[in-house]
Amino acid sequence: MPRVNIETSVWSDARFQRLMITIGDRHRAIGVIVDLWILAQQFWFPDKKLIPVEAWTIASLPEALVECGLVDDRRPEGYYAKGAEKHFNWWFEGMVQRRDAGKRRASTGQRDSSGRWVAGQSTNALTSERQPSPSTSSSVSSSKKAQLDTLKIWEFYSNALKGRGIQAIDQGAKTKRICNQLLELHGFETTKRLVHAYVNDSDKFLKDKAYPLALLHSQLQTYLAKIHALEKAPLDFGSDV
Repeated sequence: MPRVNIETSVWSDARFQRLMITIGDRHRAIGVIVDLWILAQQFWFPDKKLIPVEAWTIASLPEALVECGLVDDRRPEGYYAKGAEKHFNWWFEGMVQRRDAGKRRASTGQRDSSGRWVAGQSTNALTSERQPSPSTSSSVSSSKKAQLDTLKIWEFYSNALKGRGIQAIDQGAKTKRICNQLLELHGFETTKRLVHAYVNDSDKFLKDKAYPLALLHSQLQTYLAKIHALEKAPLDFGSDV
């Protein structure tokens, strides 16, 4: 899932200011905005669909989003998060570029013995013994880094729990898979911040359960909202209707 960032201009947006006043809490208002955009992008890719009424109801987002002009509920297809056309356009532009690049390869390139596209090589070059390419070395290096990052996240999580007198529960492959998914979606630093926010949550239920990573994964939007509330990075509501 693409990342949701927050533009600094949001703070001066009259609609966001009304939302803060209506909700009564600045940090909660930011969390609501993050939840809205995470929900919106789930349906916007790849067919630019609006948020279905059923999904909007299940998400339990406050109607203040509509009242403050951040969401349009007048469209028969569903709820439209204002600015989605502008904010998510980069994905469609990238898709066109990838499609055009594929057409160029198909018209000018050749395939090697492994079926991969190559360009500007003679038949002899294609049939000669292949040497490890920089891209292959890079792929191996990336794989090793991913494994190392997964281990670092697990150690960070374990040590954070140990500091609270709690023994981390290692569920083997499931634990590794959750760490990998968090890293792929959010990168190393953001994943560390998510884990830190989760382990330091004072919720009694989480403490009694020893803060299993599976619960962090299932409540990801909540903790994303918490850490994003402290960030200043790009999300523009836009003014489209």
